[in-house]
Amino acid sequence: MNNIAKKFLISKPIFQRIEQLEKISFVSEERFLDDYLPELKKEEFIIKKGREHTLEIEEVSKTKDKLKKEIMDLSKNFTYSIEKTLDDSNIYTKYFDRKEQMFNSIELSTLEDKQKYLLSQFNKYSNKIISDLNTRKDKIDLIINKVERVRNIYKEEIKKFKHTMINSIKLPFFVYTAKILQNYQQGTGIFISTNDKDDAIRFLTDSTSDHDAMHHLSSGQLAVVSLAFTLAINKSYNIAEDLKFLVIDDPIQDLDALNLHSFIELIRHEFLNDYQIILSTYSDEKALFMKYRFESKVDKVDINHVQNIFYS
Repeated sequence: MNNIAKKFLISKPIFQRIEQLEKISFVSEERFLDDYLPELKKEEFIIKKGREHTLEIEEVSKTKDKLKKEIMDLSKNFTYSIEKTLDDSNIYTKYFDRKEQMFNSIELSTLEDKQKYLLSQFNKYSNKIISDLNTRKDKIDLIINKVERVRNIYKEEIKKFKHTMINSIKLPFFVYTAKILQNYQQGTGIFISTNDKDDAIRFLTDSTSDHDAMHHLSSGQLAVVSLAFTLAINKSYNIAEDLKFLVIDDPIQDLDALNLHSFIELIRHEFLNDYQIILSTYSDEKALFMKYRFESKVDKVDINHVQNIFYS
């Protein structure tokens, strides 16, 4: 230590004082002065380095006394502020049990250290929560990716099935629409197709055009398309050989005389022998006409008045 003392231009008594102050911190005292005596110019009392003579204890004492006097003089002008003594949060009672000794024993640096500790614990806990949430997010993302892959597989299979289904019914559908739409201006049936990019089903009036039939056909002709689509599916996809059942609610409502006759002939030749068929209509005349045409093909055709059965 003596070798270190010789390298500094300070006297031995001052060096001994410095050794005693080695483990003492004046941070809280300095902040206290900054808070309550902001007009104190501390830099004027700093003993600057670069002196050419050895610093003696007398000069340090003189500077200390001068600083003490300045503090005392400034303290005389200190004004009491009631706002600074208010304890709206009841901290003095809650944390210090209204004991002055306990209150005075707490240093500002201690509270600051405590604050830093709490902040570090908060950050640590927050980081743990964030880490756990990220882990859960990664797991959810993995599940979503797996579900999305499965969904795409099912979507692609459904698309393929629709294409297969349309390919199997397009011929009977075209034939059925051509047979029923006798007065269709183009004189042919309706084409059905699917787009390779998606699984949408389209009804086309011409194989060389992509214009949808919805924009070319009347309401009666569109009803024929719906009927033909139903009949084509039933013809191509039988549930069972011994369970062929066809029920259509008022299929002839929007059909004119020629389309009606064509529809009845189609049912008579394509479905009547193999299917149990139930058709409804509001017209007794058309019901009798269908019964007349069907009886030439099968033995038993019944007409039931639902309203009479319901109210009898």
